Amino acid sequence: MKFNLNNQDKNQLEKLIKTKYLNLQISEDISYFISNHLYERNQVESLHHMQLNQLENQLKDDFFEFIDVNKTDLGYKDIEFKLLKPFPFLANPYYKTIQLDNIDSFNFKFFVDYYRPYELFIYKDTTSSNKKYYLEENHLGFFVKKFKFLELQQNSIPWMSLTPNEIITMEDSLNKVEGNVMTFGLGLGYFTFMALLNNKVKKVYVVEKDKKLIDLFNRHLFNQFINTDKLKIINADANEVITNPKYNLKNIDYLFIDTYHNANDGLEMYVNCLNKSKLYSNTKFIFWIENSLLCLFRRLIITLMEEEYYKYDVNYLTGISYIDLLSNKLHNYLLDKQFNSYREIDEFISNSSLINLIKTFE
Repeated sequence: MKFNLNNQDKNQLEKLIKTKYLNLQISEDISYFISNHLYERNQVESLHHMQLNQLENQLKDDFFEFIDVNKTDLGYKDIEFKLLKPFPFLANPYYKTIQLDNIDSFNFKFFVDYYRPYELFIYKDTTSSNKKYYLEENHLGFFVKKFKFLELQQNSIPWMSLTPNEIITMEDSLNKVEGNVMTFGLGLGYFTFMALLNNKVKKVYVVEKDKKLIDLFNRHLFNQFINTDKLKIINADANEVITNPKYNLKNIDYLFIDTYHNANDGLEMYVNCLNKSKLYSNTKFIFWIENSLLCLFRRLIITLMEEEYYKYDVNYLTGISYIDLLSNKLHNYLLDKQFNSYREIDEFISNSSLINLIKTFE
C-alpha cells in the first residue's frame, strides 16, 4: 500500500491506527473482567437493594475499578451496561419446548449452566462507526437473578451455549431466511429449530461433520423438534459442501454459517466462505456475528496500513498462524493500492468495501 496524504489526512490515519489499539485494549479488558470477576454473596445482597440507575452505575464503577481504568476515558465511557429481563428469553419457543438432562456421551456433554446475579456478559454483536474512527461499541448485559441456559461442550471446551447472546445475534438471520435453507453446524440445534417453525421455510439442510453429535441429536433432541419433515441432516464437512457440486448448493436460497465460537475462532471460516460465495449468485450467505467478524478483519487491514505508513520492517513470509498467512496474502494483494486521501481510506475499510475485498482477493 502507498499513501499520498496531506497533513490533515495523515492526522486522521494516525487517529485510526490509535483507535485500533484502543479497540484491542478494551476487548482485552472486557475479556479479563468477564473471566475473573465474581460478586460475593454479601455484595449481591447489597446490589439487590439498589434502584436501576444506581445499580448500573455501581456495576460500571466495579468494572472500571477492577480493570483499573477511568470510566471517562475515550472508548470506555461508551461501553453499554444493560439490565436484561429474563422473560423474552424464557418465552422463546426453543426454551419452552426443549428439555434436556445432563448428558455425557462420547466426547460431548450437554448440561445446564447459568449466569450468576449481576454477572456481566457480552449480550449482542460488536458494532463500529466511521464517525469515531471505527471505535468499537461493546454491549454488556446482566440479570438480577440466576439465569439458566443449555450448553454443549466438546472435549470439555464450550462449543455452543444457548445464552441471550445466541438468541439476539441470530434473530436478524432467522427473520431473513425463507425457501430452501442450509446451515453449517448443528450444535444445540437452535437455528434449525427456529427455522423449522418459519412457514416461509420449505426445507432446512443441516451440515454437520461429527457423526457422534448427529447421533446424540437424533437420540435426545430430534423428537422434541417441530416440523421435522422439513429437516435433513447431512454428515459432511462444510468446506467440502461449499466446493463440491454434488451438494447442489446452487439450489439453496439461504446459507447460514455458524461453525465457530467467536470472531477470533471464526475469521478463517468467514473469509473462506465469503470468498466462495461469489460462485453462488442465487444463494444468500448469512454469517453469525458478522459485524464482529468485520471488526476483526478491519483491525487486520489497519495493521497492514500502519506497517506500510510507518515503514515497519515486517517479514510477511515467516508467520505460521492463519492471521499471519492471511496478512501475507493481503499484503501482496494490496501491494500497489494507493490512497490519496483519508476519505479513500475510510471508504476502503467500510463494511461493504471489506466484504467486496474478501470476495475478490485470492
